[in-house]
Amino acid sequence: MHLSPRAGVDGVDIVIGTSSFLRKYSHGKDITYIIKSAVEVIEFVKSKGIEVRFSSEDSFRSDLVDLLSIYRAVDKVGVNRVGIADTVGCANPRQVYDLVRTLRGVVSCDIECHFHDDSGCAVANAYCALEAGATHIDTSVLGIGERNGITTLGGLIARMVRRPVLLLDAPRALGAAAGVGVALVSDSRLPRCSR
Repeated sequence: MHLSPRAGVDGVDIVIGTSSFLRKYSHGKDITYIIKSAVEVIEFVKSKGIEVRFSSEDSFRSDLVDLLSIYRAVDKVGVNRVGIADTVGCANPRQVYDLVRTLRGVVSCDIECHFHDDSGCAVANAYCALEAGATHIDTSVLGIGERNGITTLGGLIARMVRRPVLLLDAPRALGAAAGVGVALVSDSRLPRCSR
């Protein structure tokens, strides 16, 4: 973290496990420690003029009260974006919609979502996240990623074509983080990807 300003980075991604499983078996830290550390890191990085994203790992197996406490604290100190991660691919679309909608009522910053496809729900989960107020979705070409992969870019775009209202947010939702720009073709209402 202290080296990132000297490295010339545009943004820093802070990730920590928040489920009871990860807190017990991964890092051994409690929620109070997680909040205190996250706030300190975010304040430092923001003081250097660098964009900051904070993400909980294993969000869908985390306690909701704990998650909202963490996200509320990091939003209060000016984090640019919070992330929700379905680390083990266990979430379903209803859970995703409920969590993102609840989080949208708690934070004013952007919300990014990361879905693994272990249960075959990554595209549906991503779509529901956008409907609920997420601003960014992590995708990959062909869904390539660990285990069963993550949300496929093509699958998400195909799903979004069926719902033109969400297409208005496609360029922002799919983001330029992967170096892919998405523009709408006004005649056919189909997204066109360009580098």
